[in-house]
Amino acid sequence: MAMTVMTQTCRQRGHEPYYYRPTRVGVAGVSANISPVGRRKGANLLHSRFLSAVGWFVFLLCAAVVESSCLHIVAVSGARPDLVLLVVVNVALAYGPNRGMAIGAVGGLVQDVVGGGPIGVFLSGKVFLAYVSGKIGKRLVADHPIVMVVVVMLGSLMVSAVSFVLLSFSAQGATAARAAISTAVPQAFYNGIVTPIWFVFMRTVIRPRLGPERHAH
Repeated sequence: MAMTVMTQTCRQRGHEPYYYRPTRVGVAGVSANISPVGRRKGANLLHSRFLSAVGWFVFLLCAAVVESSCLHIVAVSGARPDLVLLVVVNVALAYGPNRGMAIGAVGGLVQDVVGGGPIGVFLSGKVFLAYVSGKIGKRLVADHPIVMVVVVMLGSLMVSAVSFVLLSFSAQGATAARAAISTAVPQAFYNGIVTPIWFVFMRTVIRPRLGPERHAH
């Protein structure tokens, strides 16, 4: 009631009340009315996206550090789970190729830096993997366990093939390339085995905190 009286009084005096009055902003000859509520929503959205980006970066960094420094304990035939790969596939299947490639680029770069290898090897493989996984997620039931396992195993083999090609032309030469390809099959099976547990962890713990549960592809 008080709000109604305030509105009527303001309009009788020839101007709109403060909570209704829009702010006119011109950009490149185009004007638009932006209310204070709209500005607050825009600021909150940018803040939320910034925190989400920082959270994903920290999570990928932790995954890469754990993978390089701790998982050698459970290595089989020189292969260990690729946690960053599992994150990239999960995000690409859930949110589509664009966000997946962004996560793949960051995660691959972190792996390149933490692992001490040539910059761009892991980055290239993870970005390509995210693109393919995101396209697959558009056409299949992305949350089905069998789909997850198959995409992870095939994606692991694909990343190993990309690493083999790029390492063949690097300063480390054929030795590093042969090492990458010799562990390709064991690592693909290893990644496939841990996929269900890791994806449950991502779906229940990580994705609700760092982004929406699903995103239109």
